[in-house]
Amino acid sequence: MALVAFVPLGAFANPPRLSAIVPGLMRIIPPTQHPILFFGEDHGSEQMPAFFGDAVATVSKFKRTLVILEQNRSESRFVSRYVSGQISMAEVVDSGEWRWASTDPQQREDGRHSIAMVKLLYRLRRLSKAGRVIRIGGTNADKLPAHVTYNVQMAENIRQLSKAFAGVTMVYTGTAHAKKEGRRAANLLPSRRTVSITAAPVGRTIVESLWICRMKHGGIFCGLLKYRHEHVEAPARYCGAFGIHRSSPRRVRETGFDAYACVGEPITASPPATLANAPAWRE
Repeated sequence: MALVAFVPLGAFANPPRLSAIVPGLMRIIPPTQHPILFFGEDHGSEQMPAFFGDAVATVSKFKRTLVILEQNRSESRFVSRYVSGQISMAEVVDSGEWRWASTDPQQREDGRHSIAMVKLLYRLRRLSKAGRVIRIGGTNADKLPAHVTYNVQMAENIRQLSKAFAGVTMVYTGTAHAKKEGRRAANLLPSRRTVSITAAPVGRTIVESLWICRMKHGGIFCGLLKYRHEHVEAPARYCGAFGIHRSSPRRVRETGFDAYACVGEPITASPPATLANAPAWRE
């Protein structure tokens, strides 16, 4: 309950926007069977879940859409039931990893269960109610393997879910998993049908606060921490206007990303969602 003190009133005073078209997005969908758009974010921001919601709204207007979130299968089943209108958001936040993360957000909450994520799920629910074909999936099994095989299992689950779905698969995970580099999940998927995308704020280097986790005094501390956004490829060249901007082949090799999700503003923090700070628009 003490978490309420950390939450600015403006963080959930207004419901999420329900319609926005992302310029450039439809043009990057691979012209193959079972295309995959793999979005990577630095967890704990207000802007990236909102951008991803815009992206899902854009794609689902024209194509069947499978949304795969970085969560285990039990968690994704709860979220799927919420999006389909079977349960309330309060039941989601009071279950599984959402509840576990909110009991001690300074040690456990890495931004995947934020107020911004609640807004994203609310938006997916509204899109589903409006007749959009949206399915929900999770990246991993309930019992996670050793960290070294996390990306391998994530890639395999995404591959299986996407091949069983006749439409566009939109994956949403942490930035590290979305890179086309080494043994990262995005790099383990078929390259011709996978587009890796990372978020970029306005400007070349932005220093803001995100709700993220870092090692501190021998332990993990999660909370409002300073964050430095900097890529080999200067986002300022591509990220003034809101939308999706492709990278050149040389830049893809340097950064590991095929494109940037330009959010059009500085990136700021979104605190954890709990039953104590439930916004009035939550259904």
